[in-house]
Amino acid sequence: MAYYRDSMVCTVGASLMSNFNRDKALPPLESKEALTWMLEQDPENERTLGAEINSIASLIKLGILNQRRNLILLVSDTPGGEMVGKVLKEYFELHPEVGFEKVEVRTVEDLDDSRINDFKSKGLRNLVRELGRCIKEYQNRLVINATGGFKAQIAFALALGQAVGIPVYYRFEKFPKIIELPPLPLSLDIKLWEENMDLFSLLYMFGEVEEDEIEEMTGESFAQLDPKIKMLLDREHIDGKNYISLNPMGEVFVNAMEISIDLSDIELKESDVPIEKRFIYRKPEHSEQFIAKYKAFIEKIYSQPFVRKLIVTGFSQHFDRTIALFKKRGSEIFGSIGAKGGTLKVKVETTASNDLEIRVAVWKLNQLNM
Repeated sequence: MAYYRDSMVCTVGASLMSNFNRDKALPPLESKEALTWMLEQDPENERTLGAEINSIASLIKLGILNQRRNLILLVSDTPGGEMVGKVLKEYFELHPEVGFEKVEVRTVEDLDDSRINDFKSKGLRNLVRELGRCIKEYQNRLVINATGGFKAQIAFALALGQAVGIPVYYRFEKFPKIIELPPLPLSLDIKLWEENMDLFSLLYMFGEVEEDEIEEMTGESFAQLDPKIKMLLDREHIDGKNYISLNPMGEVFVNAMEISIDLSDIELKESDVPIEKRFIYRKPEHSEQFIAKYKAFIEKIYSQPFVRKLIVTGFSQHFDRTIALFKKRGSEIFGSIGAKGGTLKVKVETTASNDLEIRVAVWKLNQLNM
């Protein structure tokens, strides 16, 4: 199927800055003189302009885009990345032949190869998240240009793009033009996603979660988890505790599944309980003030069409983070609403009638923001 494509997301590296630093005859990269010189060059073949300009010009020349409306530049979390992003933004806003109507620079947090641990555990994950946001925003109008930046980015851009049907392009240094990267032998395990949706949602929301919390949710130790799940996770020992997080390929999996399977389209039967009778509050000690303070959000939960009852089961004056989190335990849904003032424990009864519907209800509840 042919799509009308008018938007591009492009990973950005440092080749432009390196080229200017190496050629002493050129003006400083951030100067007006440098921009003027750049705009006068052949964007596809002048190698000094760097991988991003050369590859984007090649892609445009091949007619891969029907129109040049949106360009998103994903830059590294470094001073050099910020500078190159700024220069490229000005260039693509001004160039008459390869310019775009709208150019946006997005910094990928912790994507800095001088901080190896952050680069591996956070930076690459954040790159996948940013690519996922772009895909959700522009869908089949988008193409991915993975030419610029760290080589590790290519694999994850390719995996995510091809998992959801978005073409990924790359221009090898000695190639005369950009090419579409061939398919990977990659398939998504929908059953794995459906059966562990709440676990993946928890890790996606919080990044790093204590291993004990994972065990409480799944009923299994990390060692007992399905090997297919463990392949998507990292385990780190920090300050005497074990923490679990999605690794970069785990980020690819979660983003691809959320893009491919729109759970918001799975309809749950509407509750026959009037809204005013859905909130059951047994007045646990010390919770009155908390409930009054966050009444609007609590009402937002029990007013969801598929919620039959929201039952307060407990309260603690301790809280770790401001967020509402819901989990599936067997055939029941439990949640904790944590904010300044304490943590409210609740049980949610819904109209979900099978295991998948329960997981969808949990997913929908976890989309609510305080």
